[in-house]
Amino acid sequence: MQIKPAPDAFSQTDADAIVLGTYESDPLAGYVGELDRTTDGILGQLVESKELTGKGCELVPLIGVSGVKSRHVL
Repeated sequence: MQIKPAPDAFSQTDADAIVLGTYESDPLAGYVGELDRTTDGILGQLVESKELTGKGCELVPLIGVSGVKSRHVL
């Protein structure tokens, strides 16, 4: 397994998985917000339903996300 930062837009990154971090104070900041826009608001819906909070040790696996080349987004 190779772990490396992706210099390109994550939506175009050809990888087995993409891992993004977020913060409890602003769960849709940075790349997470970009992913939310790319996926027509799927992460915003998870925040609203409290499935995504940005708390420590939280993991929300997404499989087959539309608009993203990678099969898994964590």
